[in-house]
Amino acid sequence: MYEPQLANPGANPEMQLLPTEDINVINSQAVSEDYTSNYTRGHLTPTMHQRTLEDREATFTLTNIVPQREGSNSGPWGELEKKVLNRKTFCQGDMYVITGVMPGNRQMNEKVSVPDYLWSAYCCTKYKTKIQKLRPKFPTYAAVGSNIEERPEHDPVEVKTQDFAVTQMSLADLERNLKAKLRLRTPVSLFAGGCTVTKGD
Repeated sequence: MYEPQLANPGANPEMQLLPTEDINVINSQAVSEDYTSNYTRGHLTPTMHQRTLEDREATFTLTNIVPQREGSNSGPWGELEKKVLNRKTFCQGDMYVITGVMPGNRQMNEKVSVPDYLWSAYCCTKYKTKIQKLRPKFPTYAAVGSNIEERPEHDPVEVKTQDFAVTQMSLADLERNLKAKLRLRTPVSLFAGGCTVTKGD
C-alpha cells in the first residue's frame, strides 16, 4: 500500500495498492521492491492495536513500516506490543500511543534507512487506581527496543541490545535517551503537558 498524496499533490489521500510503475511514487516513498532483504516489515502502529478491519488494513501502508530484524519483530518487540494492549484495559479514558525510531547508519537497498532502535510511549488519560502491581506503569510509560545485535561505538542510548532486548522505562528516561541519540540541544517532550490525567476509580 502507498500514500497517493505523497507522490502527487492533490491526489486522493486514501491509501491504495502500489502501482506497478509510477516514477512519482518510486521517488517519493519506499515501494515493495525496496524491502527485499533479510529484514522484516516492522509496524510502527501495530495491527493488533486496531479494532476494525479498515483500521488494521491501514497499518500496512509502507509509510507505517520500518526495516526490523526478525529477532526483534516476532520476539521482544512483539511481546511489548501485547503488553501495551493489555494495559489499555486498565484505562478508563483515552490511551495515546506514540511509536518511532532512532536512526542508525545502515540502509536497505541504498534507499530505506534501517533504525538502530524502535521506541514507544503511551499516555493513559484516566485509569483504574486500584492496580497496585501496575501502578508504576501509569499514567505514562515507555520502552526502547534494540534493532541491532551490538551497541554501536559511542552510542549514548542506555538500553540493553543483546538478543534484541526491549528496555522498559519511564517517559522521562525515554525523552532523555532520544535527546542524547538525536544530539538535540533542547529537551524532548512527547506529550503535551507531559500527559494530562483525570483521576480514575
